[in-house]
Formats: sequence, C-alpha cells, structure tokens
Amino acid sequence: METLDMRIGIACAALLLLLAGCTTHSLQELRRTTPTGDPFSQALAQLYLDFSELEAMQYDWWASKYFADKGLMAAYGKQVPPELPENWDISEHHLMELASARQTLLGKLNERNIAANPKKAARMQFYFDCWVEQLEENWQIAEIAHCRDQFFALLDEVDAPVITPVVTTTSYILYFPWDSAELQENARHDLSMVVDDLTNTQNYEVVINGHTDTSGTEPYNMELSQRRAERVRNELISSGIVPERITYFAFGETDPQIPTGDGVREPANRRVEIFLE
Repeated sequence: METLDMRIGIACAALLLLLAGCTTHSLQELRRTTPTGDPFSQALAQLYLDFSELEAMQYDWWASKYFADKGLMAAYGKQVPPELPENWDISEHHLMELASARQTLLGKLNERNIAANPKKAARMQFYFDCWVEQLEENWQIAEIAHCRDQFFALLDEVDAPVITPVVTTTSYILYFPWDSAELQENARHDLSMVVDDLTNTQNYEVVINGHTDTSGTEPYNMELSQRRAERVRNELISSGIVPERITYFAFGETDPQIPTGDGVREPANRRVEIFLE
C-alpha cells in the first residue's frame, strides 16, 4: 500500500522531471541556435549557454532554464539587460553594493565600448549576472568571490570614457499608449526639450531605458520595450544627436514605476526613461 510519504516522493520526482524537461528544451534550443546578433550578443549567448549547462549539471533546473532563455534572447540579437538585483532574494547589505556596481556597469556598456571590446563587455555583463545569481544561493563562497572579482577586473579593462555631466543628471519620462511604440504629442514635446538640452552641449551621454506594463507576456513585453527605446533613440538621432553618445536598454515589465500584479494595464509603467549625463 502506498503511504503518504511515498505519494509525496513520487510527486516531487515527477515535478523534478518536469522542470528538467523544460530546462532541457531551452538548453537544447540554445545549443541548436546559431547566434545572429552582433559580436557582443553572440559572446553573451555563448556565456549564458555555458552557465546554463553548468547549472543543469548541478541540478539547478530553474537557473539553468532562466539563463538559457537569456542566452536565446541574445542569440536572436535582442537586447538583454543585466540583472536587477532587487528582483532576487539577496540581503540588503549586498543589494547596496550590487546597485552601485550595476550603475557603473550600465555606464560602461555604451556603444563605443561594446564595438571596441565586444567579448570583454559581454563577459563583464555575464559576471555581474553570475555574481547576482550566486549571491542569492549564498553558499558557494568561492564562486561568489570569483564572479565578483572577474566583474570588477573587467570594469578596469573595458575603457569607458569619463562622462562629464551636463550640469547634473537630468531625466525625462515619455509615456506610451497601451501596446504601442508610437510617440504621442506630449512625448514629442518632452523629446524636443531633450534635444534643446543637448544641442549646445559638447560632453554628454544619453541613456534610454524602455519599459512596459504587465499586460502582455514577458517575451512580448521585452520586445515592446526595446521597440520603444529604439523609437526614442531614432528620433534623437534624426534630430541631430550623435548616435555614439546614446545607449539604450530594454527592461520589459521587470522594473515597473508602479508595482502591480501580472496582466495589469498600468499607464505609468508604459514608459521610456531618458537620462542626460
């Protein structure tokens, strides 16, 4: 006769097999995929593949699938942002250091550095993600130190130019209609103010962050946020802003201005943030 413990054991084993199957599918797809993006994206895809393989060998099915999915996005040429530490179960003490490190990373991941050192830039982002993931597990002390040390070593190797602020960091937020990357009248007005701020400024950098609400699927929202960021970037370039001074990122639904549950149409989260430095 089956006992309760036996039934629980069977259910757990079935769940592990299901998770392993999902991971294997993502991993197998990534193995079969020939990267089509730029050298940075191709290098990032390979790094995420190697890490996904390692996590699978350690039976960490969730992490294996998660990083295989990031690798697939990179392999398809889509922009893959570095991890947001606050989305992980990490102590407040470590979150402060990670937040500062991520800001430095975003400053280094500009078009000039990526074009000049695509493999080093990819490794820099990967080791940051590795550091975040290992800190959440928080038991492989040597691995945590390795990822952290590699990340900071690469920060020194990737030669980002010193950014001279316009005066102080200035920010703008452009809002978008639901399921759209079209600029409305208010957004165009704010964008013209950005151009006015930059026209007579010699030393500047522009960082564009695209976001969505949670009403679509995660992959679709990542794509939509990228289209929004690219639309703003293209508008700035057409207004005379130097392309090499613009860096843009897509965050999908991962960083809402107003936290909501899944499937919520929140206008405040359908936005592009522009930072002038």
